Amino acid sequence: MQALHEYIDDANIKAVEIDGTVNKMYDSNLFTEFLPAKDSYELVYEEGRRYLTLNDTTYDVITVAIEGINSSLSKYTDERTGLLYTKEALATYISRLNPEGYLVLEQYYPQISGGPEMAVKFLHTLEVASGVDRETFDNNVFIYTWAFHNQPNAQRFMSTAYKPDGFTEQDIIVIRGWIERLQTTNLGGGLNPHDITIIHEPPTAPNAQSFATYFDQATQDSIAAQANTAAISDEKPFRHLVTTLPLPPFSYTIFAVMAAITVVIIHTVMRRNKSVQLSKVMLSVWLGLVTFGLQYLLFYKTAAFLEVNLIFFSVFLLVPLFFGTIGGYFSTLLPKSYDWLLLLLLVIVSYLLASIDIFAQSKLLVLTLVAVTFIFAGILFPRLLAQAQSATERRVLYAVNLLAGGFALMCMITLHATIGWTYTFLIVVAGSVLSLLLLRRRS
Repeated sequence: MQALHEYIDDANIKAVEIDGTVNKMYDSNLFTEFLPAKDSYELVYEEGRRYLTLNDTTYDVITVAIEGINSSLSKYTDERTGLLYTKEALATYISRLNPEGYLVLEQYYPQISGGPEMAVKFLHTLEVASGVDRETFDNNVFIYTWAFHNQPNAQRFMSTAYKPDGFTEQDIIVIRGWIERLQTTNLGGGLNPHDITIIHEPPTAPNAQSFATYFDQATQDSIAAQANTAAISDEKPFRHLVTTLPLPPFSYTIFAVMAAITVVIIHTVMRRNKSVQLSKVMLSVWLGLVTFGLQYLLFYKTAAFLEVNLIFFSVFLLVPLFFGTIGGYFSTLLPKSYDWLLLLLLVIVSYLLASIDIFAQSKLLVLTLVAVTFIFAGILFPRLLAQAQSATERRVLYAVNLLAGGFALMCMITLHATIGWTYTFLIVVAGSVLSLLLLRRRS
């Protein structure tokens, strides 16, 4: 914001932030020495993509700051706020630009956090979102890397300025001037002058530099042959996933070992307790995968309505528990003649969740759809538990249901990253329907 006020006369700035901590800092006046006067900008407490979806206001400049990687394993899945940076999201931002407007995207510099494949993946997403051919896209982007200071260990960022109307020669002169000023200006607060390196300019610029990692097709093809450089989408919104598998191979090894140990333990218990029926155990495992899978999938789908960090993810987990408890209570009240109504309701709700634009809906509607889904899921396991013939069988069913819930997260992440959210969700919903039908058959 300081830079915008420094270089743009009478800048009218609107900052959109979902993190409540930032909002509290803004209200507490803790950082007034670093920021312009409050009457010169507005802080909106909302998720950025949702804000721009619900408002048709257009802007001269839209800046999206892509925060750090949520893992030291930067080449694998990074789920935090991933829906902000998909091709669908970027298309929304571009549609909110005034004529001659700019979309500026910032991310950790790929050469530091994951390799050049991340640059290819990110720029490919922007190109797809822009809807233009490669030559036009080349003329519409200006890319540079920068750090807050010029020390060797400085974390570098990559900024991409996209202008749908294309850069003029005068635009290039202005941007080069801004960069030169930033390289010699102390922003205060202990920040040294920025260390900025231009890595790509439109070919029409005098002495233009080209980012061969992306704009040289042979180089891009070579990188794409070794890594996953597909565009980031709402279906597969993993920003830093540039590998075939969404998690490191050792994770799947641990998964397989734990699953094998679980099978051995269950087999041993069942041999010693003839009252435990295998069909019930298998159904309990299936219900664990289904119900816990829904938790992950619906959390990700509705992440735009939450501060997406571990604390609020933990709070979100209370939602399925709460509504699942209600479902468990209903399971003792509703006669089986209502099952077909429940199935119809689940199909309608699932269709809406899979087809509507979540970002354009009211939070109450989204919460209602999620609540209905979890209430349905909460009905399932108590139905099975009521069929237990002994205390031992009941304990085994509890145990394997929870174990399957633990395995569900890795299964859902893997399916989400490989076949997409919608297909994964439909599989889990179909599993829920099948579960109720199997429970009816057993009773």
